[in-house]
Amino acid sequence: MALGSVIVALAGSYWVMATGRLVAGIGATVLVVVTPKIVTSWFYDREIGLSMGIFNTAMPLGTILSLNFMGIIAYRFSWQASIWVDFAISIAALSLFLLLYRSRNADEGLRADPQNLPTVIKQAGGKVWLVGLSWGLFNAGIISFFTYAPDYFVAQGENIAKAGLLASYPMWGSIFLSPLVGMSIDKIGSKWLFVSVGCCGVAILLYLLPQLTHHATILSISIGIFIALLTPAIFSLPAELLPEPMMGFAFGIFGTTLGIGISVGPYIVGSLRDATGDYLRSFAAMAIFSGLGIIPMLILRMKKNLIHFEL
Repeated sequence: MALGSVIVALAGSYWVMATGRLVAGIGATVLVVVTPKIVTSWFYDREIGLSMGIFNTAMPLGTILSLNFMGIIAYRFSWQASIWVDFAISIAALSLFLLLYRSRNADEGLRADPQNLPTVIKQAGGKVWLVGLSWGLFNAGIISFFTYAPDYFVAQGENIAKAGLLASYPMWGSIFLSPLVGMSIDKIGSKWLFVSVGCCGVAILLYLLPQLTHHATILSISIGIFIALLTPAIFSLPAELLPEPMMGFAFGIFGTTLGIGISVGPYIVGSLRDATGDYLRSFAAMAIFSGLGIIPMLILRMKKNLIHFEL
């Protein structure tokens, strides 16, 4: 991600900039797969909901800081300045990781039984794909919101600082509520229900937001409540579906569906904005994407009870 940021900051043409974003995206993909796998390895047999609740405060915090400050930095200095800040943050994150990371097991790479893994994948791989599909659909909607909400609020007459603040409100709920939701998941279970309610709530609120523009603050904050219900549950589900050595496989699927969702969703939403000249149908598309995330969860629920595998 740091290397990609440097390429973008120094770019003199669109294609060089696109190459930098591709490099940064490859780095982001690795992080999306590896970091939840690390957390799951540490907390596989204990407090997985709470650990994932805490883990999922990271993206909301980063999103809030980005939406509230990067635009201001770019506006007051230059767009390159915001990219150099991104570079510095990536280097700081890398330094902290090298300083603080500890492997749970010295022989972590040797714990899987390769003869048994195909059977495990065959039995539970389909269920993991269902969870990944729900995650991808949800993100097709919510990442579209974060992509276009600042522009939408500016078009409604807000200044760039206020627009960024309004767009970041959905993440505030996740910071404060995700650990509490994680503890509830550990006690209650029924992760599929948490995901379904989260998708449903986000879909309804995204649809209502352009209809009730004067209530944008409360609607945006409320979106965060439902995001907080969904994310810890999604990231806790692989621990019920696959043995611990297979967590990389599960989160690799999540990375694939996430990548597809955040590519297709904003493209369709943006195309609707260009075609219609307003965001009414765009927000409807966001709502549809997020709402469709319920369907894989219902299919998952109708299948056999989640099986806990041990190698």
